[in-house]
Amino acid sequence: MTAIAEALAEQGLRVVRFEFSYMAARRTEGTRKPPPRAEKLNSEYLAAIEALPLDGPLIIGSKSMGGRVASMIADELFEADRVAGLLCAGYPFHPIGKPDKLRTDHLKHLRTPTLICQGTRDQFGSMEESGSTSFPRTSR
Repeated sequence: MTAIAEALAEQGLRVVRFEFSYMAARRTEGTRKPPPRAEKLNSEYLAAIEALPLDGPLIIGSKSMGGRVASMIADELFEADRVAGLLCAGYPFHPIGKPDKLRTDHLKHLRTPTLICQGTRDQFGSMEESGSTSFPRTSR
């Protein structure tokens, strides 16, 4: 995420990062409890957005769990003209080793302009492995 944030900032974009409380606890307490359900993190993400002084278009997103949470709140914010888009760098399409437990239903109905960048070896699933044919794809 640091490299992505720096690259975006070098292009003149303002980048704001925040840390979910469960991640901060892992870092400060040294424990590695499982993360809470993604839905329970929506309010933390929304609070981080509310704390921002907005002076232009806002694109939300993140990597892994943060991207998943952002995708779950994106349409609410997009319809309220609070965000212009969604960028996910490594979306957790399914838990590791459980490709049958997809987390993609809501993605099929997103109205927010969205870009998901997914590595071909991502353990949380590739675009092909997600089983979805409704996502626009580009290859490199």
